[in-house]
Amino acid sequence: NIEVPSNTVKFFHAWLQKQFFDDKFSLLVGLYPIDSEFYVTDSSGVFLHPSLGMSSEIASTALGQRAPSIFNTSAFGLRLKLQPSPAWYAQMAVVDGGPGDPGNPQGTHIKFRKGDGVMLIGELAVKPAELSRPAALAGAKTEETKAAATSKIAIGTWRYNPRFDDLSELDAGGAPLRRINQGVYFLAEQSVWAPADDSGRDLTLFFRHGNANPEVDRFASSTSLGLRWKGLLPGRAEDVFGLATTRSRNSSKFISLSPGLSAAETMVEATYRVELKPWLAVQPVLQRILNPNTDPALKDAWVVGMRMELTL
Repeated sequence: NIEVPSNTVKFFHAWLQKQFFDDKFSLLVGLYPIDSEFYVTDSSGVFLHPSLGMSSEIASTALGQRAPSIFNTSAFGLRLKLQPSPAWYAQMAVVDGGPGDPGNPQGTHIKFRKGDGVMLIGELAVKPAELSRPAALAGAKTEETKAAATSKIAIGTWRYNPRFDDLSELDAGGAPLRRINQGVYFLAEQSVWAPADDSGRDLTLFFRHGNANPEVDRFASSTSLGLRWKGLLPGRAEDVFGLATTRSRNSSKFISLSPGLSAAETMVEATYRVELKPWLAVQPVLQRILNPNTDPALKDAWVVGMRMELTL
């Protein structure tokens, strides 16, 4: 990925996982990015814009002074997951609050610095398509349920245990007030169409919304929605078309500190992933950025790109 501050090689995933109780419970320990399992909709994974991966209100916590365990630097942590049936799961993770070494972007670093604390995140999800299915068919794909192959509704919450500086308010001694930095999110995705031929083609819609603490974070909230259409063209069941938009909103306190900034930035992305061979895919992408960085002085921008995937 070219959108990184320094070219380097590092471990992003490096963990051990143990299953218990007939795989209904699992424990994971190691370098673990929370955006691999939390706040995730499978149908938005085709897009290239970063905020359609981890949303902006979490990714930019504390104005970038400390980022959570997401791309491009993961943190050491622990994840617990309970999934007694395919119809629902509950999971939580505790990760180092300061991933990597900010003073040295080269390579992999695990440092537990004073003041880093930890970040906690939890998620509860249900899969509506599985709730009404007989136990014998749970998790299976049948003629009657192909159209609901992608189906999830989830709520989540996150929090850092160290307090963060308020964006503007001071205490009696002139030091920034210290605030709890936490947030909540909601997501949903659902396949709404699939042909009867069981070819793998389907149309899936997704929606995500999250809020962060406007007292300490730049982005108070973000909202994303879109669609993923697998097999849009006849005979091209493995191709994927995607259309999505995301809107990131500044907190009112941040705007008051930055005269001239407006309320939000909006991004619209269209992409089409073409599988030329089982081992080769190309994906052109077109993005329109409205009000870049919420700065009215910047013109709206077009972004044109291409991604290639080679699977060995």
